[in-house]
Amino acid sequence: MSRRVSLLLMALILGFGVIVAKNTALLIGIGNYNPATTGWSKIHGNNDVSLLGTKLKDKGFTVSTLTDSKATKGNIKRVLTKLVGTVSSGDIIYLHFSGHGQLVADMNNDEQEDFDQSFVCYDACFSPNYKVAGKSYRGQNHFIDDELFPYLNNLKRKVGRNGQVIVVFDTCYSGGAD
Repeated sequence: MSRRVSLLLMALILGFGVIVAKNTALLIGIGNYNPATTGWSKIHGNNDVSLLGTKLKDKGFTVSTLTDSKATKGNIKRVLTKLVGTVSSGDIIYLHFSGHGQLVADMNNDEQEDFDQSFVCYDACFSPNYKVAGKSYRGQNHFIDDELFPYLNNLKRKVGRNGQVIVVFDTCYSGGAD
């Protein structure tokens, strides 16, 4: 009898774990860069967010978004930190970055081609010819792959073997971000 009770409790616990797993999406898209202040042309990255958001919600995902002026490097890092703090074993996480991408000089010699890949945040400039708060821009608002990977690694660790972390980059130079 106690063996049956133990098996029943185990089944309930495992079943409960499946029930509480969450599907969460973070969609980041920038289309309306300010060419006058950053040098980046306008594109349609923000359109991806609205199109994907609807589809993911239909599939049961809780969707958070950062678009255009909200998709600064600081905001992206804050939202990723919050996401890592809420993830549990078995969750499915979908991350989407859509906007400009740019290669930047590799600062720690971990790249085969001497360049890191970066996501161009809303507050990132094209080159040092542009100024941020009166100072020449030096890449501080680009979100490079070396900065992103600790978040991804923490997400993968927290979702465990039964969860998934799906990452989609719709940016130039994202092919080497692996």
